[in-house]
Amino acid sequence: MTGSFWLSVGVGVGVGMIYGVVAALSLLIALRKTGQQFMTVFVGGMLARLVLVLALTFGVLLLVPVEPFPFAIALAICVLGVLGIETLVALRRLRSGLS
Repeated sequence: MTGSFWLSVGVGVGVGMIYGVVAALSLLIALRKTGQQFMTVFVGGMLARLVLVLALTFGVLLLVPVEPFPFAIALAICVLGVLGIETLVALRRLRSGLS
């Protein structure tokens, strides 16, 4: 494993963690809303985060000497993990009847 490989994985995880922090903040804001407002903030926040990750990914691939495949795999694992956790929290919220 070369240094470039680990740099690629590290940068992918870093971008994924940025996504996770923004997701947590967005979810905290959404959980304070009720009903339709909750879903609007939840889905709108998800869309905004996906656009942010897309922009960061293009920036990294253009400006940082990373290997695309390890970067993409590390990023995908982080983003899918965050989406799974976020979905479970949202479903628990909707099932609790507080919305």
